[in-house]
Amino acid sequence: METRIELENLYNTRDLGGYRTQEGKKIRPKRLLRSGTLERATDRDIRKLTDEYQMKTVVDFRTRAEMDQKPDPPIEGVTFIHNPILTEAQMGITREEENNAKSFMNMLMEYTRRIQDNPMAFGEDIYPQLVTNEESVYHYRRFFEILLEQEEGAVLWHCTAGKDRVGTGTALLLSALNVDRETILQDYMLTNTYIEPETRRMQEMVSGFTTDPVVFHTLRVLNGVERGYLESVFQTIDRVYGSLKEFLENQMGLNRERRMELCHRYLTE
Repeated sequence: METRIELENLYNTRDLGGYRTQEGKKIRPKRLLRSGTLERATDRDIRKLTDEYQMKTVVDFRTRAEMDQKPDPPIEGVTFIHNPILTEAQMGITREEENNAKSFMNMLMEYTRRIQDNPMAFGEDIYPQLVTNEESVYHYRRFFEILLEQEEGAVLWHCTAGKDRVGTGTALLLSALNVDRETILQDYMLTNTYIEPETRRMQEMVSGFTTDPVVFHTLRVLNGVERGYLESVFQTIDRVYGSLKEFLENQMGLNRERRMELCHRYLTE
């Protein structure tokens, strides 16, 4: 299903509206929006999100350092909530400013060495932490509280690229709304298609330093997603917490009543 919102300068911004649950209900359009950072949003992009999609709340999953580096633009009438999923220490990888390409290149070379030994190294490092680290679990729980507090309009949540922290948070939300697992995985994998222009831009940035195809492959791995990354989240939940249902209820605070309220707010016949 095509979920991408056509914007001038934001490539990975999507409306989850239209996804069907296993009971046959649909997610309401213009209520749940996932995205990468809004830092490059044009005035027209902002107007479309606020006027057409009625965006009222932005939940920023990034660290404070990421926010300082690439701040979201202030938007009149929109509430911004800082809800960091990972700490600086957990991140292990940061995206440098375009004018600091040398630092970015040094980071890329480090990850090239790691990925040559284990192509899944990045996902294996980060994804299990997203559902086991105490701070990460706390902030995903806070994300659900924000969604349950939203009376009207759309909530948009984002990290930097809109793939790892956002991908996992979106998967947990779709699971809580009882969307089937395969649809959740397909939504997650759409990132590779939508983020392609950004991947090409980053490849151009490093092309002045190297022509090594292995480095370019590393960049594509780091800037994309693998089905196995998200599958490892569900596997970790089952192993650590017993089941996804137990995790949603006990770690995300979604007892039967609160889960029904979430469905009432965001689903339609």
